Amino acid sequence: MLLAFVDGAAAQELRGRLVGTVTDATGALLRGVTVTASSAALIRQREVVTGTQGGYAFPALPTGDYTLIFSRPDFQTTVRDNLRVLLNTTLTVDATLEVGAVDETITVSAAAPLVDVRTTTTAVNFTEELLEDVPNARDIWAAMAQAPGFRMEAYDVGGSHTGTQTGYQAFGFGDQHRTLLEGINVTEGTSANAGYFDYGSLEDFQLGGAGNMGETRGLGAFLNLTTKSGGDRIAGDVYVDFLNDGAVADNVPGALREGGGTLGRYRAPPGGLRAGNPLTLQGDGNMGIGGPLRRSRTWFYAGYRLNHQEELTIGHPNPSTTQLENWTAKVTHQFNDGSQLVGFFNHRTKLQPERGLGGGPIRLPRPEREPPAGCWAERRSRGLAGARTADRDVRRGRNGHFRTISGPRYNEIIAMLNPRVFRAGLRLEF
Repeated sequence: MLLAFVDGAAAQELRGRLVGTVTDATGALLRGVTVTASSAALIRQREVVTGTQGGYAFPALPTGDYTLIFSRPDFQTTVRDNLRVLLNTTLTVDATLEVGAVDETITVSAAAPLVDVRTTTTAVNFTEELLEDVPNARDIWAAMAQAPGFRMEAYDVGGSHTGTQTGYQAFGFGDQHRTLLEGINVTEGTSANAGYFDYGSLEDFQLGGAGNMGETRGLGAFLNLTTKSGGDRIAGDVYVDFLNDGAVADNVPGALREGGGTLGRYRAPPGGLRAGNPLTLQGDGNMGIGGPLRRSRTWFYAGYRLNHQEELTIGHPNPSTTQLENWTAKVTHQFNDGSQLVGFFNHRTKLQPERGLGGGPIRLPRPEREPPAGCWAERRSRGLAGARTADRDVRRGRNGHFRTISGPRYNEIIAMLNPRVFRAGLRLEF
């Protein structure tokens, strides 16, 4: 396996930000105000103190809902809640403190600013809730089809493009795309992704179409993905779905099922048309669990996904197989109020033994026929985010490339794939 090193970067843009200014009732800037940020996404709450210009900043926050508390002696405490922070977004939350007793509190419950006036990126964020609630084929290319400014070369219908990356353009640019997974560059070539990701493990990902940050190093799209981190209580979810040829409509007219049959201008080939939809089996199993290794100190998350598909190819009697597997692990340790150490690992494989199989004369049933060039694509992404402080998010990572297998090992691959896996549509959360 070939390994590619990526450079560490001060990548606070890979997180969200809360900034603002604190004043008194007369509009004078207030220094010495303690601003506390709390969220279920944080292992520990964070605190900063406003400077001489009354400003504060929390520059490296994970995706989540936040509450800000502004306090200073001789002033009433002010609370701002329901602040939704997303990847690569900056929310400006100003506060005005009224003179009064310290034990008096003013709570402002309002929606966070909807317009990010500081970030130049033209982008859309897919949060965990959106990924779960919006029907799609459960991959990032299906999500792209819903993003403004993105134009797909093909569309996935019910998993019809499983294991196949779909080409796309972002505001007219079809190249120089860049993908970061937990800050690790997983771009393949100049536009593709190195593997297929665990959809159920994603906490948030942003599709940047234009005006992207410096990490893009080009004019194309920027895909910024981050995974779940766990929490102070054990939580998890299980997702399974199943589709076979009995659940898919077959619209081949009766006249074309017989060899030589005609319907209008169309004539059936010898043997007739047997199926209008090539998909014979589609199954997706996805599970994840997260929680504390040590409460208020160390969190973990682990996920697994198996996506299996079989579909017919014109001119061949047996379905071709695509199988994607994903293993994800992440540990986050909090040293103090401002510094974290994050370890991340993702191993993903793609098994497609009949890759390159196309139309042509019917061959002997497998395994007697000469096998086509099979594909076993294996990827590993390992990352270490060290010294994530209040003002920086430094990351190091490795991303592995793939290898292709054919010939003698073809029969071993087929033997491994022979059992069919039964799945039923179900989601469990605990």
